[in-house]
Order: sequence, then structure tokens, then C-alpha cells
Amino acid sequence: MVKLREEIEFDSVDLSSYYDKIDKPLLDKWQGIIDIASKMYKVPTALITRLHSESIEVLIKNQNLHNPYKENEMTQLGLGIYCETVVGENRALEVPNALHNDFWRNNPAVQVNMISYFGLPIAWPNGKIFGTICISDSKTRHYDDTDKKLLYAFKGTIEKDLDLLSKQVLLSKNINEIKRTQELIIDFEKNKLTNQLVSSISHEISTPIGVALTTASYMDYVIKKSPDSLEKLREGANLVQKNLEQASKMLMTFKQITEDKEMEKQNKVHLKSFVNSVIRSLKYDLKKHHVHTEIEIDEHIYVIVHSYALVQVLLNLTINATLHAFKDNREKHILIKGVSMLDGIE
Repeated sequence: MVKLREEIEFDSVDLSSYYDKIDKPLLDKWQGIIDIASKMYKVPTALITRLHSESIEVLIKNQNLHNPYKENEMTQLGLGIYCETVVGENRALEVPNALHNDFWRNNPAVQVNMISYFGLPIAWPNGKIFGTICISDSKTRHYDDTDKKLLYAFKGTIEKDLDLLSKQVLLSKNINEIKRTQELIIDFEKNKLTNQLVSSISHEISTPIGVALTTASYMDYVIKKSPDSLEKLREGANLVQKNLEQASKMLMTFKQITEDKEMEKQNKVHLKSFVNSVIRSLKYDLKKHHVHTEIEIDEHIYVIVHSYALVQVLLNLTINATLHAFKDNREKHILIKGVSMLDGIE
């Protein structure tokens, strides 16, 4: 709330959320404007003020020993100072001599001998008030149209800077939104990848585990009915072991190609083993579509890659080929081949 001295009332003013985004290069530019203004008008005081929720700040002051204000000085709202009325009414204010004006003779600026004032509101591009640009003097001053147009030109320059600043802030927000969206997409793709692997590997694991459970149940039956059937028990034990080892390998494959810490950074991987692991994880889907895969990769090839990216490429290529590359009457054969261009290079 700001006090409108000439109307003897208070009014509310909206603040922009960007008011604290002003950086040093912009402040330096505005400092130059204010110093020029004070010299051209030959006044001891030229200011750019910034409105806060409960006060007005002297953001920029001209470099003049006779300027009674201090940089970053805060004046509480409600006292009815010149600038408070400017932002409250959102229009120019000219006071040739406060001592000759019943409304202004008791305002706080008179106490520091600033009896004349001319100020303009500074607004953000959305219309919300930033503050003011003003000049003040210790003697009576009347400003002609040329003088006023010059201060309006300074105001226009500052408001163009605020317009650019608001666009930069908005651009920065958009960039952050894009980055967050990219992260969500990556997480989605990672989950999609993981789900694909889980689906394929779960089918593969279910078969050997099912065989192992069935065999174990049969062994239990044999033990109960025919305790002396040692050969049958030995065959059953071997079958259980074989199938459990197969399930264990599938779990290790899944762990190797989906472990987060390995997927998030670049790693040096043995290409053939890595590709084998990925293709093995798709065994169920490949078998379902009657696709035969063959891997021909030089044993000595190592690559430094983001594991997740390589897994995604291999999965996408293999699955797309499985679903779309073959006609029903064609032999379905996928060859994955890798050779080094120079011997000895890893």
C-alpha cells in the first residue's frame, strides 16, 4: 500500500516477481543515465528508485556530493514521499516548490532541502510498477516540454531494458522447463527400456524355474515312492541345477544391462559380451517371432559408451527389425557384425 499525498488516501500497487533480477551490467548502464541526467538538468539529485512491498529503495543515485540520498537507502511506505505518489498514481508528478504547496510542504524530502521534484513511473512490460526515475533540487524549478521529453526518453530506455530482462527471465524458465521435460523423457524411455527387458527376461526365467520346480516336485515324489531310485534322483538333480543356472544367467544379464550406476556414465565395455547380453535378454521375443540372430564381433573390440544409450540402440534396432523387416515367407535372420578399422585399437 502506498500513500497518495495529494489525494490524502492509500492505494495498492502490484509488484513484478522479477524486481530482484537486476544484475550489475544493467545497474552500471543506468548509473550512466542518471549521471547524464543530473548534469543536463543541473540538479543535485537524480534517482532511479525501486518499489518493494513495504518500502522504496534508492537503487541508483547520481555521483554528486550534494545528493542527500544514499544508494540502497530504504524509505518506508506510508510517508507520502514524492516517488510514492508517482507509483501509486502511475503518472508523472511535478512539484516546482513544495514550500508553496499545502500538500507537499511537510513531506520528508523537504527535511533534506529537496523542495522541487519531477518524476516519472517506471513499469515492467506487463504494466506492473518497477519504481521511478526522478530529479530533485533545493530551489524552485519549472521544466519545459523539452526537459520533460528528455526524462521520458530516459524512462523509455530503462523500460526497454526491463522488457528485455523479462524476456530473458522467461527464456530461462522455458529452457529449464525444456531440460525438465528432457529428463522426464529420458526417465520414461529408461522405464520403457526396463519394462521391455523385464517382459522378455521374465518369460525366459519362468521356463527354467518352472522346469526346476516341476523336477524338484517329481524328485520328492520319487523319494517317497521309490527311495532306491538313485539314478532318477541324480538325473533330476542335474536338471534342476541346469535350469537354475540358466535362470541365474538371465538375472545376471538383466543386472548387467540395466544397473543404474553403469547406465548413467560412460564405461569401457567389451563389445561382443555386451551385445550378447542384450540379445540374450530378447531371447523370448526373438523365439516368438522365429528370428535367428548371429553375432560376429571381433573379440578384441572395446568401446567407451553410455551403456544405456547402447542398450537402447540395440533394443530398438533388433525389435524394429523383428517386427517390420521380414515377410512371412522369408527366413528371419539378423546379423550383428562389428570389426575394428585398425588392429590394436580398443
